[in-house]
Order: sequence, then C-alpha cells, then structure tokens
Amino acid sequence: MEIEVYLLDLLGTFTFASYGAFLALKHKYDLFGVLLIGAITALGGGAFRELVIGDMPEFFNDLAYSAAVATGVAFTIIARKTYNVSSQLFVALDSLGLVVFAFVGAERAVELNLGLVGIVFAATSTAVGGGIMRDVILNQKPEVMYRGFYASVAFLLGTAYFAMQHISPGLLQANILIFVFLLVRFWALQKNIHLWKPKV
Repeated sequence: MEIEVYLLDLLGTFTFASYGAFLALKHKYDLFGVLLIGAITALGGGAFRELVIGDMPEFFNDLAYSAAVATGVAFTIIARKTYNVSSQLFVALDSLGLVVFAFVGAERAVELNLGLVGIVFAATSTAVGGGIMRDVILNQKPEVMYRGFYASVAFLLGTAYFAMQHISPGLLQANILIFVFLLVRFWALQKNIHLWKPKV
C-alpha cells in the first residue's frame, strides 16, 4: 500500500496548498506570499510530525511535493481569477485534505510501531499543523482552536485507525476511514457543529 499512501500524501498536499492560496489571496498577498502560505499550509504539518519523530521531511528530497504545491496554488489563482469559483469549493478541498493527511499521519505512526497516543498525535498534527502555522503568519487566531469541528475529525480518525488496524488493514481501511470522516466533516459544516467552549 506504500504507493497508495504516497499518492494520498500528494493529494493532501495539493488540496491544502489550494486552500492556503485561497486564504492568502483573500488577504491580498502577492505571488510570493500566496506560494509561501500555500506551501506552509500543505507541508507544515508533515514537517512538524517528521521533526518530532527525528526524521527529515520527505519534501526536501522529492520534487513531486513542490509540484503538488505549485499546482494547487496555480489552480486557486486561475479558478478565482478566471471562473470566480465559490469559496465552498476550497472549503471542500480543505476538508478532503484534512482527512487525507490525518490518514497519512496515522499510517506513518504505524510504520514506526507507535501506539494509540502516537497514532492520534501523528494524525492530528499532520492534519492541522500547517493550518496553525498559516494562521499565525496571517496574524489571526488559529481556527482549529475556536471554530468548527475540525481538529476533532483528525483526532477521531486517528483513534478509529488504531481500532481498525488489525481488522481491515490496507487499501480498504484507507477508503473506509477517508470516506466516513469526510462525511463527518461535511456533516459538521452543514450543521455548524462546534466543540463546547467554557464560559468565563
């Protein structure tokens, strides 16, 4: 299943780069800024995960990741300028990237023989790490800290991965987890689901 995970990683890179570029364009960044925000959104979470486990991020050695970022950024620029595509498309791409990266992170943790905490950490950090870095650079509160049912989806996917890893391993597991938690994410968006906030 190694090639499938690699392709999923590139898909997540494309979708997150596209959404990061969308936000950068909303902030009226120039081309360098749009590329930088797209790259950080797409690669930041995976880089953080790899640095924590003591390994070098793969995108330093594989130009396919740079190509995926560039393609995602170009897609957003063209779609926004030429076709005035609705923001809902980019939210949908971001949701797809969320669940794909959560799965890729969980898979990476299993490669290292990590347990439940390691799997959940890798799934969540891969899925939301780049977005947190992006929001800090954009000088706004990280959305995962106060808005929507977002990081929770990655957390739950990592937990489900741990529970399922000995039941239906392989491509079937990937398809089930990505499909189910993409539906969960879309349901949360439609119903405007939020985590409980303490009142102070």
